[in-house]
Formats: sequence, C-alpha cells, structure tokens
Amino acid sequence: MAHRVAAVVLLLAGIVLLPIRPLVGFIVLATGMTVLLDRRGLFGNGMFRAAIGFTAGLWLGVAGVVGTLLGMVALPGSCDATTTTCDGPEGNFLFLPGALLLVIGLALLVGSVVALIRARRRRSWPSERLEIDG
Repeated sequence: MAHRVAAVVLLLAGIVLLPIRPLVGFIVLATGMTVLLDRRGLFGNGMFRAAIGFTAGLWLGVAGVVGTLLGMVALPGSCDATTTTCDGPEGNFLFLPGALLLVIGLALLVGSVVALIRARRRRSWPSERLEIDG
C-alpha cells in the first residue's frame, strides 16, 4: 500500500511542478513512473534488479554532479556591474534538478549495494552451514 501511495504522491507532485519548474517536475514525474513500473516487476528481480539499479545510480549521480556544478555558476546578469565583487550571485536553474538527480543516484547506489549484499548472504549462508556441520 505504501508503494502505491509513494507512486501517486510523486506523480501528482510531478504534474503540479511541471508548469512551474519544468526540469524539477519532469524528474519527479519520471521518478513516480519508475516507482509505479517497479511495482509491476518490469526491472527484474534479485541480482539483475540490483545491477540495473547500480548502473543507473552511477549515471544519475554523474548527471547530478554535472547539473549541480553547472547550477552553481552565476548567471551573467546576476552580479552588479558597477562593483568588482559579486557578493550575492544567483545560481542558474540547473542547481535544483542537478541536486535531485544526485540524491536519486546516491539512493539507487546505496539501495542496490544493500540488495546485492543481502542476496549474497542469502545465497551463501546454507553452504557455510553445511561446511560447519560437515
């Protein structure tokens, strides 16, 4: 039930954010669709699913780092041209989407590593028990 609630909340938030902040809305909407499709088992099970999550997490993390770094660059018109310093520059519109992609990528990496460790322990436990008893 919580899986469906999370998917619906993400989908509705993505639809609401789409006209206001299109990049953020698209990322949230895509995350909601992924949660919805994940419930239906379209990303596989077990080790295969963890491997897909690990690979996707790496690429989303790279895209998040690039987007965040590009978002930290000040826009040309945000600094005062009369002074030589730029005390309060405004970042551009890529910072928040980049940070979201970075967080999603890190969450996928952590989740996939935990799933791989759990699957490995589950698979190797009976053979270790037989060695102790045998």
